[in-house]
Amino acid sequence: ASIFRKKLLGRFAKFAISKAGMIHAWGSNIKNGLMRFGAEENKILVMHRGIDTNVFKPPELHHAINRNKPVFISTRSLEPEYLIDKLIESFALLLKEFPNARLIIAGDGTQKEHLLALSKDLKADKNIEFTGKISSGELANLLRNSDFYISLIDTEGISSSLIEACATGIIPIVADMPASKELVTENINGILLRDFSVQNVALKMKEAISNANLSDGALRNSQIIKEKYDRNNNISYFVREYRKLAGFEPDGEIKVHICHITTSHSPDDTRIFQRECRTLARRGFRVSLIARVMEKTEPYEKDGIKVIPIKFLFGKAARKIILPKAAMLKALKQKADIYHFHDPELLPWMCIMAKNHPVKVIWDAHELYSATIKEFYFPIFPFFADIIRCFYDKLEKLMCKN
Repeated sequence: ASIFRKKLLGRFAKFAISKAGMIHAWGSNIKNGLMRFGAEENKILVMHRGIDTNVFKPPELHHAINRNKPVFISTRSLEPEYLIDKLIESFALLLKEFPNARLIIAGDGTQKEHLLALSKDLKADKNIEFTGKISSGELANLLRNSDFYISLIDTEGISSSLIEACATGIIPIVADMPASKELVTENINGILLRDFSVQNVALKMKEAISNANLSDGALRNSQIIKEKYDRNNNISYFVREYRKLAGFEPDGEIKVHICHITTSHSPDDTRIFQRECRTLARRGFRVSLIARVMEKTEPYEKDGIKVIPIKFLFGKAARKIILPKAAMLKALKQKADIYHFHDPELLPWMCIMAKNHPVKVIWDAHELYSATIKEFYFPIFPFFADIIRCFYDKLEKLMCKN
């Protein structure tokens, strides 16, 4: 059933991308993947949403790294896919040689209690600080007062967490993958991880402490971020592209209704609501957001955005089939000019909408989904993952063809 579903989804995706007026990719690695599947380059917008470079910036006076008391920081959510447990185990091993080292874990999530217990079991709890959820200003200050940013996930696009860290001038230690290489050059301005064993991660942390040349390269990162990842500049560019997509002249009046649709994210999602919907609303667009909630609620308005909740359903089949259909029915009632889709399970409905309604659609490729199938969905049976990934690749090729 899963293989059939993936194959069917692939055909829907191929058609949907062929009808999309724009394909938005966060980084070149995603663009390259889309082009391998037949996407036209001029239909792919490659640009990260950016960060607030007025908040995330280097300190006025750069502090030298105290090699005896190095400070590491992780700013990823406390969820299984971010491998925070492995980071803690690696840090505990590092403490044997650097007993005064510190690790700041800035974030929250379902794994928090487990990670607190793990820190205590490894006798590393006195050297590890869990901040919980904090404001962006507090996070920027923590980054500026740290020496090394570390993240172990290796299946994503260019993350805002990495960009924020680079903007503050600290040294990144991240996975060796195409997205990371857009910002990090091995042993020049950071460390790239290829082996994620506890022993090797601890070794790379030690090498970062010992490599005095990394600091100069890392400080130059902040200027790169200012030039390429400033949110105000990038959002302004997005707005111009949205206007073109809707057929408006550059200085024409904006009366476009944009509807964002997600069945995997909550209405207050940082990426979709805080950074995309709010920015569009401030620019004068009429914005709706359809998103899942745990408890049924009525539509409401927040920050100039109409939020249409859909009740979360338990059970994988319900979430993948029933919930997307419910979202699409609500979306059609909005009579928007542009529909912005965020989740792969919505692709069949995106195809139907593109074929039967005179609207513009955007497929927002948050990451190269085929690369995550093997690790997160079929780690025990990689053969099946390869088959499903093949179907998904064919799906994207079909979507991108025209």
